[in-house]
Amino acid sequence: MMTPEQNPFYTGSLCGQPFFCHSVEERLEMVEEFTAQQCRTALDIHGLQPAVDDAIRCRLKTLEAGND
Repeated sequence: MMTPEQNPFYTGSLCGQPFFCHSVEERLEMVEEFTAQQCRTALDIHGLQPAVDDAIRCRLKTLEAGND
């Protein structure tokens, strides 16, 4: 099980309470800056929105092809 800080959609904490990005729009923006490792980690997150899953797979493919 990953810690909150290992989740690529982790945005910080307040008083020990972790916060995460949940909206599709915000997640899609975050994916644009993900590393290959962050993409792989994100794909393990249960309940990922289909559009976000697609964006992560596309980003990973781009990174693996060396186009970014």
